[in-house]
Amino acid sequence: MRTLIYSLLGLAFVINARAKDVQYLVDKVAVVEMPAARNVELDINAKNTKTEIIVWDQDKVYIEANFSYRGKEEHPKIKEFLEEYEANVKKGVKGDKQAISIDTYRSLPSKVKIGWEEFAFFNWTFSPDEVEIRYTIKIPSKARLNLRHSYRQLELVGRIESLRLEQYSGKLKADEIFTAEMDLKYGEAQINRIQDARINAYENDLMGEDWQRLQLNAKYSNLKVKKIARLNSEAYESEYRIKDLGELQGKFKYSRLESDKARRINMSNYETKVYLKELEELQLGETKYSRYEIDKVKRIKIGQAYEDKMMVKEALALDAGQSKYCQYRIEKLGRSYSLMGYECNVDIGGLGEESGDIKIDGKYLKIDIDLDGRAFQLNATMQYGKLSYPEHLVKAHIMESGSNYSATMNSVEKSDKQFTILINGYEVKARVH
Repeated sequence: MRTLIYSLLGLAFVINARAKDVQYLVDKVAVVEMPAARNVELDINAKNTKTEIIVWDQDKVYIEANFSYRGKEEHPKIKEFLEEYEANVKKGVKGDKQAISIDTYRSLPSKVKIGWEEFAFFNWTFSPDEVEIRYTIKIPSKARLNLRHSYRQLELVGRIESLRLEQYSGKLKADEIFTAEMDLKYGEAQINRIQDARINAYENDLMGEDWQRLQLNAKYSNLKVKKIARLNSEAYESEYRIKDLGELQGKFKYSRLESDKARRINMSNYETKVYLKELEELQLGETKYSRYEIDKVKRIKIGQAYEDKMMVKEALALDAGQSKYCQYRIEKLGRSYSLMGYECNVDIGGLGEESGDIKIDGKYLKIDIDLDGRAFQLNATMQYGKLSYPEHLVKAHIMESGSNYSATMNSVEKSDKQFTILINGYEVKARVH
């Protein structure tokens, strides 16, 4: 059975010295308690309602609806509203131990109303600064929440086991969510911990501390989380800032990704900016008109690139795949670089201490390789090509016939750890030094 407890906390008048500063304060609380199973299914419509949901260790649902009025006069409409307030709160709660629905009472009292209850062609209500309704709902630990919310603040206290949320232009604050499906628009969400979630975000800010698994579809949104273990995402005109990123599978368009530390990223991009400090592996399926700035990476593998610009301070291996109109700048290459390119610029500022290889093939390429004193072997086959090299440091065999040019050379200084460089192409300008 449902128990309904009503309490009128007070009707107070606070009178200051000046008559124009008279303040009338009214606070009223209606309480509903219902027995509930530990895994009760809760359907809550809390649109336009400031709501706090608290997880507790009791097998019942507790609902507290707080009404507050702060005004400069003792208004008769407030008294009329309060006469039916408790009954209206009660009407919004239905169900049994297995399933309970809560429809928050959010109709504000009217100062002037012309028409009928069902249809009013003029309705002048009190402002949010004058009146407010706040709900506090306590739920069992394994409760399954289906929640609709808008415009106000929603706070989830404790660990939410299961959540389905639709929020419009609201503010969400949560401690911990185990599993969730959320549709968020025009608002902001601060969630400390997530175990597994699917989120659709539209013009929404997302913030958090430690998230494990997230599937995110974001448009015009911002994501700022300290740690995400696994992220699957599509982003459109959105910005992601993830300090510690485990794995990312994604498609980004007109977006931005930043991370201090990442393990494995597999993404396709269009007009996207990517800034990474430390990374194990980056795979780019298809990337166009994008910019990459990376401090340190072990491996980069690109399928197809078009009009990209990539700057890497230190890379162990970079496979540039099939690239058109791209620019690659690598300050230090550890082991290997390969490219099948068309109108690309390649600038390698230094080589690692171990053995490695560089393989470049294409048309209309500009190549600059700083050997950094390393021993090397180079083979080049070009048509309408040009190769410049330090003649006093190499032993070279050059063959030229018409537009065809081929070269085989070795550094004078020998070493068991050397770089092998292969260059093939049409109208290629290459410089090794």
